[in-house]
Amino acid sequence: MGKALIGFIVGLLFVPVIAAVIVFTGRFPIRATARPPRWERRIANLALDPAVERLARGRTSPIAGNDEDLMAGMELYRAACRGCHGDPGKPSAFGRNFYPPAPQLAERGDRDP
Repeated sequence: MGKALIGFIVGLLFVPVIAAVIVFTGRFPIRATARPPRWERRIANLALDPAVERLARGRTSPIAGNDEDLMAGMELYRAACRGCHGDPGKPSAFGRNFYPPAPQLAERGDRDP
């Protein structure tokens, strides 16, 4: 029992000590153009979908979704969004250099409702 408790305490201390060593030795990436580490992207993506679903629950779109609305939305996207989020077949190099990178919405199509 005593060895298990010591192992547990050492395990709890190990992660913060390693994190401190990485931070205080200048090994933590700070460049604005650095790609987020895989673990950070996984955690963020795990949190994103449930958060959007929770916030959207019970809401309905006030937009009818007719051709006129779609054309107005396309014009708005082209005027205000495509610089960071890209056009179909033409991703935005500018938006991809954000930290974290701006989602390239035109590449997603209708796969992300």
